This record gives sequence, C-alpha cells and structure tokens, in this order.
Amino acid sequence: MTSRQIRRAFSVAILAVALVTTAAACSNDDGTTGNSGATTTRGQTATAELPDDVNDADVAFVQGMVPHHEQAIQMSELVIANGDDPTVIALAEQINAAQGPEIDQMNTWLDDWDIDPAGSDGMDGMDGANGMMSDDEMDMMSEAMGADLDRMFLETMIRHHQGAIRMAEVELEEGSNADVLALAQGIIDGQQAEIDQMQSMLEDT
Repeated sequence: MTSRQIRRAFSVAILAVALVTTAAACSNDDGTTGNSGATTTRGQTATAELPDDVNDADVAFVQGMVPHHEQAIQMSELVIANGDDPTVIALAEQINAAQGPEIDQMNTWLDDWDIDPAGSDGMDGMDGANGMMSDDEMDMMSEAMGADLDRMFLETMIRHHQGAIRMAEVELEEGSNADVLALAQGIIDGQQAEIDQMQSMLEDT
C-alpha cells in the first residue's frame, strides 16, 4: 500500500469515529439517555424539587390536613344550621373560625411549593387513624336534627380531632418546615382543648 493510500484509509477511520460520537451526543440531547433534559410538572412531590426547608412529611401533612379541616367545617355547618344546644352551636362556630383560615394558609403553602392539593388521597396509608367520617356517617349527620345532632356531632368530632392530633404528631416527628411544625403544634394544643370541652359536654347531656 502506498503512503497516499495509507493516509486516505486513516482519514476514513477518523471520520467514522467522529460520526459515531456525534450520533451518541445527539441521542443524549434528545433525552434518550441522561437526565439533563428532564422536566417536572405541577403536583410532583420529589424532595429535590421542594424548597430547602420543606420535606415530604410537610407536604403529606398539609395535603392531608386540608380535606380533614374541610370535613370538620362541613360537620360544624350542619350543627350551626340544625343543632339545638347553643353551647354546641357556639363550639361549631369556633371550629369554623379556627380551621377556615388554616385551610387558606395550607393552600397557600401548597401553591408556593408548586404542589397540587391531594384531597383525601393525601391521607393514604392512615388506615382510618385520621378520624375522618365515612360518607354514610356524613349522610346520617345531615339527616339528624336537634339534640340528636348535637350529640352525634360531639361524639364524632372528638374522634375527628383525635385523628388530627395523630396526624400533627407525625408531622412533629418527621417534618422540617418551621411554619408547618408550628401549625401542627397549634392543632394539637387547640384541638385537645376542644376535645376536653366536648367530653365535658357529653357528660352533661
């Protein structure tokens, strides 16, 4: 083989290697390999995408507590409309006044974190420990009136509050965000006081 033929063969080999390398790079740019082109969507809860001071436990607590509070307000509104005992009605109004602003605050956090509200899905894995009422129980309460409704409200709201306290205790153990931790502690303090009040009301009926 002449020196000219050798140089030509070498040039062809170099060109082939360059083409292979370019093809591999294009494949990576298209997202077929690597993760540099990965995109995220609203509602993802991967810790890496949350603010530095927020973890997955904070997100799960807030997502779960929003529908929990919403049901408490639904229960309270039934008593306000159809209850009999002024003391029980006043308690229901107190619950509404406390939990309404907390719902607004939690929804603001979720929006700030770019997380969609999870509804009841936010409490998956609680195995009924959250104290939420079933649809059948809510139907029964909506049909009750007067003193019967008052008693049903007290009995079920005690259970409901106990579930919220358990959820808040998990947040205190596993959460990291100072504002969410403060809310969890406030829920424990406020709702335990209301449990004591409701138990006293039941003893008087």
